[in-house]
Amino acid sequence: MLEGSDMQEGWYDLSNGGALATSPKINIAFDSEIFVPNINDLLPLFELSFTDPNMQRPILPGEAEHDDQLTHLAPGLYDIYDNQLASWDELVNKYGLSVSKDFYEYDVKRDTSSLYYIINNNDELYGAAKLKIDNSITRIGDWAFRECSQIKCFVIGNNVSVIGNGAFYECTGWCTNLVLPNSVRSIGDGSDLFPGESFYGCVRLKGVTLNNGLQEIYESSFEGCTSLTGALTIPNSVTFLDESAFRNCSSLSSLQLGTGLTMIETSVFAGCSGFKGALIIPNNITNIETSAFAECSGFTTLQLPNTIQQLGWSVFEGCSGLTGTLTIPNSITYLGSSVFEGCSGLTEVVFNATSITTIPQSLFQACTSLQNVQLHNNVVIIEENVFQECSGLKTINFPASLQEIRSMAFYECTRLSGNLEFNEGLTTIGFDAFGYCESITGVKLPNSLTSLEGRAFEFCTGITSFIFGSGITSLESNAVRGLHSLEYLYLPATITSVQGFGIYECENLKTLVIASETRISFPQYTLESCPSIERICVPEDLVDDYQNYFSNSSLHGRLAYTIEAI
Repeated sequence: MLEGSDMQEGWYDLSNGGALATSPKINIAFDSEIFVPNINDLLPLFELSFTDPNMQRPILPGEAEHDDQLTHLAPGLYDIYDNQLASWDELVNKYGLSVSKDFYEYDVKRDTSSLYYIINNNDELYGAAKLKIDNSITRIGDWAFRECSQIKCFVIGNNVSVIGNGAFYECTGWCTNLVLPNSVRSIGDGSDLFPGESFYGCVRLKGVTLNNGLQEIYESSFEGCTSLTGALTIPNSVTFLDESAFRNCSSLSSLQLGTGLTMIETSVFAGCSGFKGALIIPNNITNIETSAFAECSGFTTLQLPNTIQQLGWSVFEGCSGLTGTLTIPNSITYLGSSVFEGCSGLTEVVFNATSITTIPQSLFQACTSLQNVQLHNNVVIIEENVFQECSGLKTINFPASLQEIRSMAFYECTRLSGNLEFNEGLTTIGFDAFGYCESITGVKLPNSLTSLEGRAFEFCTGITSFIFGSGITSLESNAVRGLHSLEYLYLPATITSVQGFGIYECENLKTLVIASETRISFPQYTLESCPSIERICVPEDLVDDYQNYFSNSSLHGRLAYTIEAI
């Protein structure tokens, strides 16, 4: 079949090798919204088919399972709004979808939400280079060009104010830039079952310029546009930026946020790993919702304004390129879990948010370069996993207000060093809270501590001295386990029982002090893995009792120890 200017005027039958035909007919499956367009001189011949009026969407050619699902009409041109045959001139004037003489350029001159069913099932449009939205159009309807992958370029008319939900959904052939005219006020409108998604999955779209005057960008409008490059500027006129609007636009290189926003919604920029340089949150932003910048691994610095109030879950999780000092301003009243998890380049945190008394779960987990943390004096609870796997952490202040350190809060902080001394007021240290903190050299627990959960200091191989406070009444299983460098262990008078494996795998333990006024029984295996014990110090009036106890226990002959008075 000939193309473009080489084509003769007339009707072409594609089912017959593209030969000229003698009479026109057209096949477009449609519902009540789809119109029969004027396809000027070039459309193929098909059969016009209506669907059952009760169907939610039309049955497209080839989809019908039974012939009685389609009502076949006589060949001819139909104006379906009037349900009657019409001339081409009448249809041109009334509906205005026309094909230019250039064949490869199409003009859309009617506001409709159903063009998908015409264009996407029209073989003659495949391979089209450009489709222009006429200046007479003010709204591009919902799902108008959905999956029109054959169109390489769309030009949006200068009077379009609303781009409907899913209007260009997965137009995967679009490989040029998107320039929005100044008339556009909204991308998506939230009215559909799936609001937004206007340019969702346009994977070859090269760039986007958002116009001044744009006010609303709805959910997932540009999600998955992985080829978008260059700088993204959100105009000051934008007041609503919905969730996932630019999610996984991984090739964008920089971001400038406008002054019209007060909130950044969930996952708006999640996965935009190509962003580089500084992320500056403007003063007008008060809330940043869940995962808004998650996995934006290219940002190198973060500036939070003193007006910011809320940071939702995982807002900056996986922003591994952030470096230097992070200051959390005093204006913050809410922090979700995992906000900075995986920010592996941060080296220091200054926590100034005094209204935050509970440090949320996993807040700084896997911040592997973090070396120093400064907490304010109102912190009461450090939740689970807050500093887990912060393998570079060397120093942290434990404020006098601190009452609880929960499970795995400092797990595998392998460089946390020096002697840990906690203020009176601390009541709980959770399971594995300091497990595998290999550089701690000493621990002194306060008398206020009443709960030390199992494995709290498991395999802290650098500890040489461990002193329990008087708030502990029982040494739980694995309470002192794997402290391979431990030489001195003090059990206060309040500890009257030791559970199985309470003191275990402490190969270099030399001195054990037991201050209880009643003799403690040590379950089998509890001390058997501590072969270096030289001195067991007990109250003077219990020396003989302990001599008899150990002589008759499974430890007899296994330890070269002496029992002496404290």
